[in-house]
Amino acid sequence: MNGDLYDVYSVNLVNWLVRHGHYIIKVTDDTKNNTDRKVFKFHFNQRLKQDVEDFKTKRNAQYKVYSQAMANYLIAQGFDVLRAADSDQDETGRMKMFFFEESDALHDAMSKFNNNYGGPKYGKLDNERTNTTAR
Repeated sequence: MNGDLYDVYSVNLVNWLVRHGHYIIKVTDDTKNNTDRKVFKFHFNQRLKQDVEDFKTKRNAQYKVYSQAMANYLIAQGFDVLRAADSDQDETGRMKMFFFEESDALHDAMSKFNNNYGGPKYGKLDNERTNTTAR
């Protein structure tokens, strides 16, 4: 923290804070750690503190999506990918899994996707390839 400003280095946290009504006050280079990253500064207050804690808590509840088509659909519906990684079910490294924030809205969107595009191609009928909760 810098006075009444709160330094944020994570782009995911910046996106979370902006979506929750906080404004970026200033963007600077990260001179403290000698990296090419940017530092985003927000006014520090109790609501910001609570939103940062919520971000940390909700980030632990992630949902894995193995279908690229479903991941694209969810992104188009406004959901953010928390991270992408090599699939834990594929040794070749060609398959990916996408992590989204666990929520009822996410499950509703996935149900709509399955109702509209469902079938074995997208994992609706294949229990081995359907989405599983990461804990």
